Amino acid sequence: MKAATGTDSQMQPDGRSASDAWSTPERRALRDVVAAFAAREIVPHLQQWEDAGEVPRRLSEKAGDLGLLSLGFPEAAGGAGTFVDSALVTEQIILSGGTGGLCSALMTHSIGASHIAAAGDARQIADCRGLV
Repeated sequence: MKAATGTDSQMQPDGRSASDAWSTPERRALRDVVAAFAAREIVPHLQQWEDAGEVPRRLSEKAGDLGLLSLGFPEAAGGAGTFVDSALVTEQIILSGGTGGLCSALMTHSIGASHIAAAGDARQIADCRGLV
């Protein structure tokens, strides 16, 4: 008798793990949105921003308009999605030609906003909604 490994019954017909959190239909669609955003809004300008040593605020506004900056924050703080979604955005920006520095600049809001979302009072959380 063959011992069950736990993986035989968890594989999908295409070979992906049934529990692969990175490959849900929603996350594949999110990757497509991020890839298109990166191709349109980041890659054509990246060298200029690298040379200048700054990323324009307008890029954060455009990413925010798409909902990319609210991922990984609780709904009560104006967020949506999970940490996996937020990590997927960063990963896809890099895979699409962005850099770690660009991602750091784009996701700077998460340094303070995550703490406010987790432990802030009602006023702080209300103020935070404008950041995510």
